Amino acid sequence: EDQSATGVSTVGGYLVISNISKKENVKKLISVAVAFGIENVVIVGQPHFDLASHAPSQTAVPDLASRIEIHRLEDLNACKAFLKERGARLYGVEIVDGATYVEEADFRGHSCAFMMGNEGAGMNAPQLAACDEFLVIPQFGGGTASLNVANAAAIVLQFFALSRSGETIGPTRS
Repeated sequence: EDQSATGVSTVGGYLVISNISKKENVKKLISVAVAFGIENVVIVGQPHFDLASHAPSQTAVPDLASRIEIHRLEDLNACKAFLKERGARLYGVEIVDGATYVEEADFRGHSCAFMMGNEGAGMNAPQLAACDEFLVIPQFGGGTASLNVANAAAIVLQFFALSRSGETIGPTRS
């Protein structure tokens, strides 16, 4: 594992934005990525994506261009090849059988990419097929099992950042 002098992992982090419908959610996802130390945002498809209108404001994320690299890719096949070249494992955040609770995932020792589902429908079949592994965010109340996409990304990326620093949040499941 690559580590800095402080012992913090320096292996890369990626947020994949694919099939996200609302411009405001794209802005929030980019802001969340920056807040939790993600170095790369990968925009897949999203034919109407325009950095000038979809990026967070300078007030929300000062010096965005110096803090994160944005990659534009045509489709999920190109995304998978891009991530494979960089040794990144693609984690889909979706409620599926066999998904790992996010607080139990160990993100150390490899590059990690995270892809969220669509705001309404979740992940589509091509997104599901592209993922190497799945993460689920445990929920403790009744009702819907859905969170706002940016809120869900913030939860996952917080665990990513803490795992990379060697810290944890609370007890893990037994």
